[in-house]
Amino acid sequence: MPSPAPREKAITFEALLLVVLVARLSAHFALPQPLQGEALTNFTLARALATGTWPLGDAGPQIVHAVGYPLLLAPFFAALGAGASVAFGVNLGLAMVSALLVRGVARQIGLREAGQKLALLGYALWLPGIWDCTLLVRENLGTPLMLLTAWLALRLLREGPRMGLALGAGLVWGAGLLTGSSMLSLIVAPLLALLLVEGGQLWRTPMASAVLATGALTMLGAWHWMSTGLHGMPEPTALAMLAVGAGRALPLPLPETPPLGETLGHLALFWWPHMPDGDEHALSRAMTYMRIGEVAQYVALVTLGFAGLVGARNRARQRLIIGALIMAFWLLGGSRLLGDTYRDPVMPLLIVLSAAVLCEATSRQARPALAKAP
Repeated sequence: MPSPAPREKAITFEALLLVVLVARLSAHFALPQPLQGEALTNFTLARALATGTWPLGDAGPQIVHAVGYPLLLAPFFAALGAGASVAFGVNLGLAMVSALLVRGVARQIGLREAGQKLALLGYALWLPGIWDCTLLVRENLGTPLMLLTAWLALRLLREGPRMGLALGAGLVWGAGLLTGSSMLSLIVAPLLALLLVEGGQLWRTPMASAVLATGALTMLGAWHWMSTGLHGMPEPTALAMLAVGAGRALPLPLPETPPLGETLGHLALFWWPHMPDGDEHALSRAMTYMRIGEVAQYVALVTLGFAGLVGARNRARQRLIIGALIMAFWLLGGSRLLGDTYRDPVMPLLIVLSAAVLCEATSRQARPALAKAP
């Protein structure tokens, strides 16, 4: 008598990718978002870049550290026309890439097929990720860059200091520096992976580090070269692009250091859930319930995710790299709160760790049951 198919085979990876797609398409048509604030700035900049111009004049240095997302939108605007629907299509593509990377990161930390599917399902149903896809915000690009950095770093740890992986990590870091100043933290993961390499490959670590730096400089240099050809770009701004990782351009004065108490307060608020407010309740009771569900979802994922970092019994080095990446992003980006979506890039990593905790708990419960079976 043939044995029944494993339960995890009932849901395929393709079906879960379809859930990612349908959830974001449904949100796009059910909750159309107006172009305002950061979304309007990104749209305006991308539309101008598509025509080879810089629309912000002397204000350019202040936002040069966030030009990566509009740069990605620009060629699509040039080819298909500047419109919110085109931008949503790009966001949808980025979400699908993130979904594939969630599976890749889950595999690299040792999760089997069921755990990979659980992580992918968590990403598919993560409400802020769904909302982000309907908005023109930089986190749509920051999330796959964060995941890709983690995936490359974990492969460096497993396979040793391969030059191709180091170059890829450097290119991703350079793209991150152009996407947001908090993405400076991405460098922590590949560097830590190179330091943790075991065996007789340590002699290649300095060379791999140099290749990593070359990749980042290549990405920044390409933007610097491109910026010199933009009509309306101030000359100092074009020469200041290599400072984007610090979140400021060279011609600007250094910002004052905020008081220690204010910084600590921001770091604490980084992990505080976004509670629903009265305006959302007045808009729709269904929206209020959705926001309450989002808060519950967030608290569960953060609790399980950090439990996966602290209480993991295996793959300690892999989880150390994931934890270092999350902590570096928190310390760098959490010292100044930038908006409601500021922490979204690290949440898929916590989703993967949550899936790992649930899989480990399930396997521990299954072992006694198997031992008692006749």
